[in-house]
Amino acid sequence: MKLLVLGDSHTASIKFGWDEIKSAHPGKELSFFALPGERIRRLVVREGRLVMSEKAPMGNRAKFEAEFPAGYIDLQDYDAVLLVGLIENMHSLILSNAETDLPMQAAQPAQSEGLLSKLRRGRGTAAGRPIGTRAMFEAAWADIFQTSKLETLLRRLDKMPPTRCFLTINPHVTEKITSISKTMGPAYRRAAKEQAAVEVLSQIAAQGLARNLPEGVELIAQPEETVVSGCMTGSRFTSGAEKYYGEGETFGKKDIYHANRAYGILILEEFFARLAADEGRDT
Repeated sequence: MKLLVLGDSHTASIKFGWDEIKSAHPGKELSFFALPGERIRRLVVREGRLVMSEKAPMGNRAKFEAEFPAGYIDLQDYDAVLLVGLIENMHSLILSNAETDLPMQAAQPAQSEGLLSKLRRGRGTAAGRPIGTRAMFEAAWADIFQTSKLETLLRRLDKMPPTRCFLTINPHVTEKITSISKTMGPAYRRAAKEQAAVEVLSQIAAQGLARNLPEGVELIAQPEETVVSGCMTGSRFTSGAEKYYGEGETFGKKDIYHANRAYGILILEEFFARLAADEGRDT
């Protein structure tokens, strides 16, 4: 079985997790490609294949050709595709801009425009008071999706021959955020005590993603055993997170966003279980 894994810097946890368990899966062959930040948008479709844009920097093109010497990715060569990361985590976007009771405002119904641009500018409050409502957060999630790397890549994959497609988005920030981040730590400490609000944000994010994902894209959610207080990733699954092109270099103690290979193994195990279940139904 040939499988393709595409994504941003979060793909490292999957790649290095695969290094740990591939000897136990002799029938599977995984190919990886990732670019950090927004650079994955430089993958474009030409003649039904994914190629690196001619406008991409030479370094990006070299990395692509090192993984795919033919200079392209043909989805027909793979049994399934796993997309990794590619979209902002709604909890971190909202909670990092929150004052004391902003998360609780998410539970209040209201009709209002989205606040995504305000949140990205760090202006989630007005005159010291929260301005967020559930309707605003729902609108913000729609904006998050429509401007994401994920939406761009899905739109391009839709122009290619169909293949099974799975998605696992960015994990929650590490639980270490409560002690290492002066700006976001207080909001997450409050959120840990406001589980009703965190649950609402989780519902909004899950429902928003379900509404926006194209038919046929299967979501692999963050494993429950990795989640702390509903909005953070346990340090067991973030400590020592490695960089995709770092040759063993880690993101460092101040990184709050990336998971490690232990997390990647859990995602792969769920990915493989879904594929096996489908094979069983086909026989």
